[in-house]
Amino acid sequence: MTYTCEEINGIVCLVYNGGTRLSTENDINDIISAGFEHGANCIMLHDSALSDDFFRLHTGLAGVLLQKCANYHFKTALVLTDATRTTARFRELMFESNQGQAFAVFSTQNAAAAWLAN
Repeated sequence: MTYTCEEINGIVCLVYNGGTRLSTENDINDIISAGFEHGANCIMLHDSALSDDFFRLHTGLAGVLLQKCANYHFKTALVLTDATRTTARFRELMFESNQGQAFAVFSTQNAAAAWLAN
């Protein structure tokens, strides 16, 4: 798992941006653990670090991530640079989640960082 911890306007953010693609619930647990270990308040995921199963909602992987991040109070942003990887159902999830304050999807890291910092 490849991640960095970055400070964004005084908030510590775990940025998961490569290495092994997130593909199992154990990977999600590792992200959550790393967030706690580094005192992070939020998580930023890059689509290049996510398996294709993440974008297929029937696998449950995205749901597990969103539920765990909500349970442990990690505000989470996804930087989606390759929208061709998404499914119609995932796009519905994106639309709904972008209305809330726990998870949102952005096309740039700067936009995601600005949202996380608010």
